[in-house]
Amino acid sequence: MYTPLKFDLPGEIIAIINRLEQSDHQAFIVGGAVRDLCLGLTPKDWDICTSAHPGEILGLFANTFSTGAKYGTITVPTQACGHVEITTFRCEGPYSDGRHPDYVEFSTELSTDLARRDFTCNALAYHPRTGLVDLFGGLTDLQQGILRSVGEASSRLAEDKLRILRAFRFQLSLNLRLDSDLKEAICKLAPQVATLPPERIGGEMRQILAHPLAYKAIRRMRVTGVLNGILPELMACYGLKQNQYHAYTVYGHTIVTMKHCFDDLEVRTAMLMHDLGKGAITIQTADGVRRFWGHQEISAQLAEDILRRWSWPSQSRERIVTLVREHMFYWPDAPSDKALRRFIAKVGPDIVLSLMEVRKADIIGLGPQAKRRLWPWNILRDRISAMLEGEEVFSLRDLAIGGDDLIANFQLTPGPLIGQILDQLLDAVISEEVTNERNSLLRYAKKLVPDGE
Repeated sequence: MYTPLKFDLPGEIIAIINRLEQSDHQAFIVGGAVRDLCLGLTPKDWDICTSAHPGEILGLFANTFSTGAKYGTITVPTQACGHVEITTFRCEGPYSDGRHPDYVEFSTELSTDLARRDFTCNALAYHPRTGLVDLFGGLTDLQQGILRSVGEASSRLAEDKLRILRAFRFQLSLNLRLDSDLKEAICKLAPQVATLPPERIGGEMRQILAHPLAYKAIRRMRVTGVLNGILPELMACYGLKQNQYHAYTVYGHTIVTMKHCFDDLEVRTAMLMHDLGKGAITIQTADGVRRFWGHQEISAQLAEDILRRWSWPSQSRERIVTLVREHMFYWPDAPSDKALRRFIAKVGPDIVLSLMEVRKADIIGLGPQAKRRLWPWNILRDRISAMLEGEEVFSLRDLAIGGDDLIANFQLTPGPLIGQILDQLLDAVISEEVTNERNSLLRYAKKLVPDGE
């Protein structure tokens, strides 16, 4: 049962365990923290399981708060380790809704608690004096690079179907291969993924897409049938051939762009969604060439819809949708500085370099020979970078005056007119019709104020 491994633990974690044991309770570090320690990683989150009941935990620690007392979880804030969750040993009833147990029963046995967990690598416990508790071979599975369920795979996944997505996430982040029984169970239960709450799907997808090798998870989801329930919009692009300028199908192109894009969550998500519109709009021209005119607008709307149903953070969602909508920008010749400033202002100075990375990946995705076509975009990126580093004006917040100045100097009242004048001032500065200086802008603004205002 016990393996005499020794890990260096934060003092606050040891103190929590000691406090519980001094009150005659058992206490162990459990789950992902133990898994990470076994892999030589620094845990991001700390979880402790104990024989103490929630009320007893609340009585032992100051400043605690309940994050799931119904399920036996109390949170203890710490300075160095963040919020440490302490959970009572428990067993669980059936999962009627395929997501949550109908009830939980508290237990006095660690083994009961570990037996309810999803994968063997997460069913590890550790005590600073007695060592590792490994009842299901989790350490061996980690050492052999295997992701395996605790108990019968189909039953464990059917309890909580979100575990199907968690399997892909752990496979990716821990560089594990799926146990054959687990893979078979995922294929069997794949259609049921579509019944999961969309926001929970989004939470897992956000973590998957944050990984540089997320394209591998997308491919694995397609092979197992899971992608149909996660992103049917992409499955509509599977096998969809393009014109002679593309070496891959729309789906294949998407995977290649994800593989070669800049390591950034928003860029990678934009690559996943940038051509989804092609599955909805295909035009066969008279000369037999397949076209997808306007697909970027449809792709942007699909991205908006998907990210909303995934409850993606709004600011990040807006940035990704912009990257998708603008990804087809094209200059056959080197643009003037004025045109480039307008482009930066339109896209947004905060994401224009991300858009350059999107375009770069999109070009690479044309085929094996496409990298030779990157040099104009590299030059353009350098020019944009230089402009961003200089004292250029690209947004209203860069203007030397604001709405309050217009109200004070021209006796205007707050309203749409203020925004309209500021927009015209910004355009004039970008076009070099006026300098970005307070007095110059006020003189120019005077010409924009309607008579009688």
